[in-house]
Amino acid sequence: MENQVNNYFTIIRLADFINSWLNDFYVAEILKTARSEVQVIFRQKGVHKAMKFYLGEESFVFFPDKFFIPKKSQPFLQQLENKKFIEAVAHPHDRSFRLHFSDNFTLVILLYGRNANLILYQGKAIDTVYNPKIKTNTDKPISFYKNILPATESEFTESVKTAGLKKAIATHFAGFTKSMLAGFDADNLSVKLPGEQFKILLEWEKSMADAGFYIYENKDAEQGRQVFLSLLKKEAAEVFFTTYIYAALNEFARLYFRIQQFNTQKRNFISHLKSRIDKAENQLKSYYFHLTQLETDKNYKHQADLIMANLYAIPKGAEKIALMDFDGSHQLIIKLKREFTAQEWAEKLYQKAKKQQIERAQTESHIANIEKMLSEATEQLRNIQQVTEPKMLRDFLPQALNKSPEKKQQEAVPYKKFEIEGFIVLVGKSAADNDKLTFGIAKKDDLWLHAKDVAGSHVIIQNPSRKDVAKTTLEKAAQLAAYFSKGKGSDLYPVQYTLKKFVRKPKTAGPGKVIIEKEKTLLVEPKLP
Repeated sequence: MENQVNNYFTIIRLADFINSWLNDFYVAEILKTARSEVQVIFRQKGVHKAMKFYLGEESFVFFPDKFFIPKKSQPFLQQLENKKFIEAVAHPHDRSFRLHFSDNFTLVILLYGRNANLILYQGKAIDTVYNPKIKTNTDKPISFYKNILPATESEFTESVKTAGLKKAIATHFAGFTKSMLAGFDADNLSVKLPGEQFKILLEWEKSMADAGFYIYENKDAEQGRQVFLSLLKKEAAEVFFTTYIYAALNEFARLYFRIQQFNTQKRNFISHLKSRIDKAENQLKSYYFHLTQLETDKNYKHQADLIMANLYAIPKGAEKIALMDFDGSHQLIIKLKREFTAQEWAEKLYQKAKKQQIERAQTESHIANIEKMLSEATEQLRNIQQVTEPKMLRDFLPQALNKSPEKKQQEAVPYKKFEIEGFIVLVGKSAADNDKLTFGIAKKDDLWLHAKDVAGSHVIIQNPSRKDVAKTTLEKAAQLAAYFSKGKGSDLYPVQYTLKKFVRKPKTAGPGKVIIEKEKTLLVEPKLP
């Protein structure tokens, strides 16, 4: 279905409306927003009106009844502030129009879909371009638009003779879409003489000036919901009809943004589920591969059985032995330990085999859980792909974005977790969490770090084996302590460190407040590892 929201016959009605609506108004403020919108506020004796240009995947104009300063908006075209609106002019059979202001300013609005743009002229020269990356018409002087004039009969007749009727219509009456021409029975137009064809096309033009505005929705599950504004009555039932351009554009905008939000949410849900499914499938491959290894070349019980069956053939002190498998199909290379006899090594392998049985059971349990989750996620994906209504989508929201128990557990802990050069480093999330981390989780021989003399996170380098902590590890952990502190904005910041056993908390101290002893100081750059 053709969307005629920025068709020439819509724009000519739009220009007529703007001329009466903004008579004797001045520009108060212009803002551009992060979502491809430009909002123009007009004023007249305490009365304010707003006009918005949407220049995203679609391009159109609308007139919000309620307006405000959007978040992340920026002043734009400040040259037009306090300039008086003079006139709106539609460009014949083009998807563009221009607004004239006092002091010889002209704003050209190009409603060219994804190539939509705003170009401000002062006098003959271009002053500002909304999107300089789009080059369409950015090399045109203002005279280019002023010279876009309705075709004359002689020009049309010459085009028919040289290029044919279809190209002549496309050149001089480009506002007529295929569906419009089909509705006017353009096939019979070809049997007429060029002069008569021209007159008929002018009559069709006049008839479009009284056309109503029909808004239709397409609820296609695969392509996503879409909204269309048409000047033609379709077989499908319209969701809105009016003869007023103001009401038509505002209702189209309302539906467009609502449907755009719906489509975005649906795409995000689908992407989230596909990501979960891909991750689950990769995990399954990994677990199945591991299970295969446990049952074949890493099967310790099988190796032990082979050793016990061939004790007589294994020389003392051997580091490996090649033994024929029980089925006689191939030899199996088994590593041995020189310090153990073959029988002692077989006993070691039997012990490993017991642990391997536990590992196999755990792996099979993981596989069963993942396969269950994969089946549920696949079913959710199928269902969400068929959703066409916002309410139906909201019903899936808790399921689609349901977090795994592992993630919920991570969010519940009082710290952020990092790994630095083989050491686990924990960073407190808040003042209260700092106390939980330092006095509830950290051990006495762990290293404790904190940015000096400012509020910040407690940082713990876990060291259960009491290893020597390398200087590079300590510096990276100190950088974390500086980063998660009020000293984050400094180029370099001092960080104190000591063993956790030298950190104590006075009874009257507030959350996160401690006293430290035997501390040392590092000067580091605040940053993440």
